[in-house]
Parts: sequence; structure tokens; C-alpha cells
Amino acid sequence: MRVHRKTTLLNDALEGLNQRLVEAKHHLPKGSRDEHVALAWKLFTPEELSFIHDELATCIENRVYYLENYHVIQTEQGITTCMSPLFDHQWLVENALQEEIAETGQGRIIVLKPRQAGVTEYATGVMCHRTFLLPNAYTISVAQAPDVAAHIQRKVNIAYDHLPFWMQPERQYHSKVEYLDFNRKDLVARTVDPG
Repeated sequence: MRVHRKTTLLNDALEGLNQRLVEAKHHLPKGSRDEHVALAWKLFTPEELSFIHDELATCIENRVYYLENYHVIQTEQGITTCMSPLFDHQWLVENALQEEIAETGQGRIIVLKPRQAGVTEYATGVMCHRTFLLPNAYTISVAQAPDVAAHIQRKVNIAYDHLPFWMQPERQYHSKVEYLDFNRKDLVARTVDPG
């Protein structure tokens, strides 16, 4: 399904790249998801790999580009869309976060905001950006009640599930209340490539 993205032609490119995963499934009809993804990577052309490299580099360097083009949210009406355009309150927090990171090297901010300003979606997007794309980045989401924590975790799952397969980090799941860990499954491989 096509989602709204700031870069309008991105959906066409993503659908084209996803065809490599479809081809892999045809070549290995009884293969696992991991086997399909591994084969799809081998099927990419040099031009496709260059596009993927450029998109990943842009997302890593530009959090707003990631939020507006790859971070999928689900509205109260059930519509899936990227965060484009960012709301005014989201821009206020983004600018404050950029300033804090530039000054201190980390982002520790407290946000006093009105309800329905989109700041929870924004904060979840920042958390996903760091966790999905940056090495050795660990994030935590804390809420006042288990149902609120579960709600935020659903937002993370929606964002992860809608990433292109070539952008999804390996997922290591531990069921400890609402605890989800993204990391390499192979502990030895994790020491040289965190996933």
C-alpha cells in the first residue's frame, strides 16, 4: 500500500526495490524470511544498491528526511502515512533537540506541550530513527501506565513493519513486559557488525 511521503516519487522506487524480495520468494518458495532477504540483497543491481546507499546515508544524516519519508505512523482514523509535513510543535521540539545535541552531544529535553500536538509521534519517530539507523544507539520509552507503554510500543512496531526490507535492522525480541530489543541474533556477529 502506498503511503504519503514528502518525496512523492519515493513510493515508485520502493516498489521497484521490493520486487527483488518478490523475486527471491519465487526462487526460494519454502525459504525463510531471512533467506529471502539475503537472496534479495544479491539480486540488487549496482544502481539499486547505490540508491539504497544514498537513501540510508540521507536518513542517517537527516532525521527529518527519515521522519517525512520513511517513518510510518497510523492516524486515529487508521490511515498509515509518514510524518509529512511536521506540525509546528514537532518543529519546535526538533529545533530544540538539534540545538541540545549540538551543544552537549546528547538530547535530554523535557517537553511541556498541549494534547494532540503530535509530540508523542515525533518522540517515537526520533527513538526509531536512532534505534533503527544509528550504531550503538539504545533508546527507552517510559510511560505512566502499562497500557500507554503498550500504545507507544505499537507505534514502534508500525514504523518497523512499514520500513523497506533493506532498511529494517535485525530484530531480537525478548518478552519482558513491554521490552523489545533490536540487535543481531548472533552474539559473535554482533561484536563486528551491530546490525
